[in-house]
Amino acid sequence: MTEPDADPELNFEWDADLVASISEAIADVAEVYELSSRIKATLPDQLPDHVKSFLRALDYMQRRQSSRGPAADDRYAPMFTSADGYAYPEPLSDVTPATVLAWCDAAQLFDSNDVVVARLCDLLWSVRARPRPDLRARAAQAAFRRQWGEKQLASVHRADSMVRALEIANELGDAVLVGDTAAEMVSAIRETLADEEWAPGVALPMIEALAGLVESRQPSEVNDLIRLARARYAGDPFILESLMLLEMQRAGSDVEERKRIAGDAVGMWRAAADERGGLVGLSHLERALELAQNEGLGDKANELRVLLQQPRSADELGMQKVASDISIPSEVIEGFVDSFVTTSGMAETIARLAGHSPITDVEADEQTVRDQMQEFPFQHLFSTVVTNDDGAPIAHVTTDQQKFDHALNRHHSFAITFWGSMLGLIFERLRDSGALPTDDVARHMESEFIDAAMASGIAKAYDLMLEGEHEAALHMLLVRIERTVRHIARTLGLPVFREPSLDGKSLGAYKGLGELLSLLEGRVPEHHRRYLAVLLTERTGVNLRNRSAHGLMDGASIEEAALALHALLVLSGWSTNAPREGEGE
Repeated sequence: MTEPDADPELNFEWDADLVASISEAIADVAEVYELSSRIKATLPDQLPDHVKSFLRALDYMQRRQSSRGPAADDRYAPMFTSADGYAYPEPLSDVTPATVLAWCDAAQLFDSNDVVVARLCDLLWSVRARPRPDLRARAAQAAFRRQWGEKQLASVHRADSMVRALEIANELGDAVLVGDTAAEMVSAIRETLADEEWAPGVALPMIEALAGLVESRQPSEVNDLIRLARARYAGDPFILESLMLLEMQRAGSDVEERKRIAGDAVGMWRAAADERGGLVGLSHLERALELAQNEGLGDKANELRVLLQQPRSADELGMQKVASDISIPSEVIEGFVDSFVTTSGMAETIARLAGHSPITDVEADEQTVRDQMQEFPFQHLFSTVVTNDDGAPIAHVTTDQQKFDHALNRHHSFAITFWGSMLGLIFERLRDSGALPTDDVARHMESEFIDAAMASGIAKAYDLMLEGEHEAALHMLLVRIERTVRHIARTLGLPVFREPSLDGKSLGAYKGLGELLSLLEGRVPEHHRRYLAVLLTERTGVNLRNRSAHGLMDGASIEEAALALHALLVLSGWSTNAPREGEGE
């Protein structure tokens, strides 16, 4: 951007009444966003462009610096950016020469308020406004430093101002200015640590800023300040970890010292886990394991894995069961069950069972979940830890996409579980009435992807289920589901085997059921594929196949065996002649 040189005099005509109103609004010190609101409340709706430019300067969001960003030209970001690219205020890269001149004027007119001067002059320094942008930087730097003494300002704001002052001194390459600012920051940190106010968000950013200076410019007190902060905030493991990580960084090439500090951090998290217990304690152990792995503490990592894998009850995790009763009239249930039991014969019964799916329209379900998340946002606001039946954590749900996927899995899992309870009733009725003999099951299971031998095995499992041997039936059915899905995928030309590496380091292996079901997306009815995935392999779904195969179930119920049998009934209806997903009816 090329700006015209600014004259010592004002570049625009500023109405005296407007200037007086603004000066009165900013007479008392306050944070920049509060000043912006005060000023706007006193001004008319119609304003000259140069006044609007001044007001926009107060509305930028200041981003805190770190060793990894933001970049200098991204330090001040728009308060609002829309999907179509509109931003308010404009990005600094889009600031016009006229706007720069308006900021120059305002910096002269309202130089009695350090918050305003710091903001305007820092913006002028950031866009390198001529002439002498370095003088703008020094004016901003001085105003930022003076703000530490403005006790009316929030302590976090004052700390951020000191950090920015140190950054500007460093950007100017002025060693004397860096030294003077660092000395003031050391005093500010000591003042904060000695205060009764619990203010880690004030002390830590300033300590990190000092530690981020090149070694030749760091005050000699940095290590002492870290030690004092560790003692002051010893009751908070998250703050302690931040300080320990800083110490590890400062250890540099001293590997043994870094590992020693890392070991202390791991021990701190273990102690915090013992003290808190429950899910919070579990998360502390996970953080300890992550540290141990990252820092090469193999023995400690193994100890933590053993701790994390210990079975825990819901009570030990501090979890409470939340349930609600759903009342379904008995006549509705009876009518639903009867629609599968009272038919013209076993052929119709099997056809109705095979044709039913607890998931019918995936896109509609996705919209339902989005609507529920929008209507009840609070329950989806926080991150979630998903545990298995033993209380071990299996997933951390943190991002918006993960929260949506988890909510959709829960929605579909509920539908599948309810269908399983109905299936249990249906097969019990069929058993009692003798309406679905084993031989007929075998005969009707034979299809394009299920041969006579496979159908015979399924019928034997069905017989075991009717005899009450639910676990045996479940195991027999699950292996046949996987074999059938593999056969379907191979028939459709999909790779079902992972070849061994030519260097002999890895062996060949068949792809798992979950991967096979993913490969089938778009090639089979999506509501069926989704049903099988949530029922059998989704880690946060019903996950029936994996829980059974890995010995994570204590027996099996008729409902679980019935769901596995139903999955095979669904597969028996698939055909290579059926239209692919999206190709019409």
